[in-house]
This record gives sequence, structure tokens and C-alpha cells, in this order.
Amino acid sequence: MKKLFTLLMLIICIINVKAYENDYFKLDVPEGYKEEISENIYKWSKDNQYVSITIGNNPESYNIKNYTDEDLKRQKDYLENLYSNSLKEYNMTIDISDMTRDSINSYSILKYGVYWPSKDLTGYDIYQRGAVYTTKNYIYTILLSDDKEISEEDFNKILQSFELKDEDFTFSNKLIPIILIGGAILGVIGYFIDRKKKRA
Repeated sequence: MKKLFTLLMLIICIINVKAYENDYFKLDVPEGYKEEISENIYKWSKDNQYVSITIGNNPESYNIKNYTDEDLKRQKDYLENLYSNSLKEYNMTIDISDMTRDSINSYSILKYGVYWPSKDLTGYDIYQRGAVYTTKNYIYTILLSDDKEISEEDFNKILQSFELKDEDFTFSNKLIPIILIGGAILGVIGYFIDRKKKRA
């Protein structure tokens, strides 16, 4: 009976996700999500939920392993200012939370949460969890977005399935500067602009 239950659970898990793979990464995407790819931004969405991955070059070999507590604070302040300045015309102030360094699948990552009080504009608030990875050649940003709070467990499931196809650092003596998480910012701001045009 136990074996039958385990087999059923495995079948359900296989049905509920599909693997996406390219030259840069591999990711398990929930079933039923629509794929949108443009340049170095990969996005899968369903209703008010989406998963996105942005890939940028890392010519300076920046490495999150070298991030200090002061770097985390500067990163948080920088992102809050960047988002807020970009959204001035919408009279919206976003909140960046839980800016921490973590390790998953042997990679050092920068994790954070974002809350967008966007109910007046979109009809719902936006909750996001993000992670930034640095490898020898690239900076990857993965973002999970929803209209309700995202649990750490759900976020970690996505991160566990995220496999990078670039080399990790063997050594690095450079501190990582502020990382511009452009794909995530442009994606959400573009959404607001599009929504505003449709209402007009």
C-alpha cells in the first residue's frame, strides 16, 4: 500500500511540472504556464502568477560568496530606491524584505522578497520572491511572482529545480557591486504601463 501511494505521488508530481532546458539553465515549470521568451528574459505565466529568469553577462566575475552584511544593506536600499523612482508616476512605494545570502545546490545566492501595494492599479497586490546567482560568465536572477504571499517552501521548490549550466567560481577576490535586476524591474513596470493604457 505504501509503495502504491508513493507511486501515485510521483505520477502526480510528474504531471504537475514540465522541464524547460536551454544552453544556460534547466528549470521545472508548473504545468499550464504560458511561455514568453525575449532576448535574455525567460518567463512563464498563468493568471496572476509567473516565474521569470533574467540572464546578464558577468565580465567582472562578480561573486555573491564575497557579499558582506554592508553589501546586503546597500543592495536593499539601492533596489528600493530604483523601484520607487521608476514607479513615481504610480504613487507606489515598494517594500524589499528578507535580503539574505543563502546556499542552494552548492551555489551561493542572494535572496529577497518584494511587496507591491498595487491593488488600486491592478486589482490585486503583488508578492515576489527573488534569487540572484553569479557564475563565471553570467548573473542569473530568478523571480517568483503571485497575487498572494509566497511561502519559503514553494520558493525553494523552484530554486531546487533550477540547474545552471555555467561554471561556478574556482576563486574570486572581487567584491560584487550593486546588481541591477533589470529584467524583473522592467517586467513589472511594463505590466503597469500596459495596464494603465488599457484602462485609458
